[in-house]
Amino acid sequence: MVMSMITRLASYRRLLLLNTIRHNPISKEVGCYSSVSSSFKSMFHSSPRLSVQKEEAESQSDSKGPIGWKTVGATFALGSGLLFLYAQMKDRKMEKLRYNQKDLGQPAIGGPFELLDTNGKVVTDEDFRGKFMLIYFGFTFCPDVCPEELNKMTEAMNILEKRVGSSADKVVPVFISVDPQRDSSNQIKSYLKDFHSRFVGLTGTPEQVEKVAKSYRVFFSKDKNDGSDDYLVDHSIITYLVAPDGNFITFFGKSTSADDMAKKIAEYL
Repeated sequence: MVMSMITRLASYRRLLLLNTIRHNPISKEVGCYSSVSSSFKSMFHSSPRLSVQKEEAESQSDSKGPIGWKTVGATFALGSGLLFLYAQMKDRKMEKLRYNQKDLGQPAIGGPFELLDTNGKVVTDEDFRGKFMLIYFGFTFCPDVCPEELNKMTEAMNILEKRVGSSADKVVPVFISVDPQRDSSNQIKSYLKDFHSRFVGLTGTPEQVEKVAKSYRVFFSKDKNDGSDDYLVDHSIITYLVAPDGNFITFFGKSTSADDMAKKIAEYL
């Protein structure tokens, strides 16, 4: 009896499985989708018109790119125009600034002076009209700073001569002593032999030196005043550029390099 029941259950299970497969809608949809997908793929790959259109679209996309040649050309032309305009404006600005420092609120630096050159000849500021003066105040017994600054001025003059040629002759390097007690004309002449050949050395009486130093806002003071010749002089470390008409243009501090000094001077030549 048990075997009879097992046989009936097995038969019933097979009938149930066959009925499920026969009426399962998912299997039909899957089969339909597969058929349509295959037909669509076949149609797309077999259509020559679609292939040609695809190739033309890709070709046009490659030739134009994200930025066309017309755009590049227009951008280049615009950039060139702006650079030219900037250069013109800069030149006009420089022309306006040249020798007009006084009208733009120039500080009261510089003025007339009367001193002695290394030949003992009286020299005034009028003797430098038509020339640029590159002036440094110092003293020949200075152990380090003055030689360094005069060397820098010498190097700047050499750089200037290479860059602007004979136009550099318009610039005269000038050394004015703030130690008239020891710096005679002959002493300064001997001292300046180690620097640029066109250096002009100037000295004078204590009153004359004090006057010219004051006009250029130069501070100087002996470190001791006991009457001996063994002393140092504290003084401002500044180099001045003066225009051919005698007006102050600009100054250079200790941190200014020779190259920067020459570059700045060249702007006014």
